[in-house]
Amino acid sequence: MLSLKISIVFTSLIVLIGSVYVSNAYSQVSDSSGIIVGREGSVFGLVDIDSDGHSLNIAGVANYIPPTDKVFEVWLYDGNYRASGYPLSVGMIKADGSFSMESTQVYPYTYTDLFVTMEPKDDKDPKPSYSNQVGIYVLPAPFGQ
Repeated sequence: MLSLKISIVFTSLIVLIGSVYVSNAYSQVSDSSGIIVGREGSVFGLVDIDSDGHSLNIAGVANYIPPTDKVFEVWLYDGNYRASGYPLSVGMIKADGSFSMESTQVYPYTYTDLFVTMEPKDDKDPKPSYSNQVGIYVLPAPFGQ
């Protein structure tokens, strides 16, 4: 009877340890903060990005305000060699200079960059105005995969 109990405890420990290793292999937690670099190397703003491989939380602040007929819009970009080149809008920077996004995604680590564009205030075009890019933050690993 004692050997059966020992076998059950030992087997339970093996399963527990194995599941910890497997879950750690699949979860790459990323927490990065950095400077959004503006034109001529200026500090456009700051950003904090957290992800566990599925949830994606972005919060930041800009040091500038746009002209009255314009807004700043924040984007994620999938720009790897084999990437889609797809820009995903994080949203408009608010009047207080802040921006944020909370999202659940299949694989957020595909994104390589966070960038900011200046757009017309009532822009009907869903694409970014690349020629009016005003800031960029290159996402560190594990992003860009």
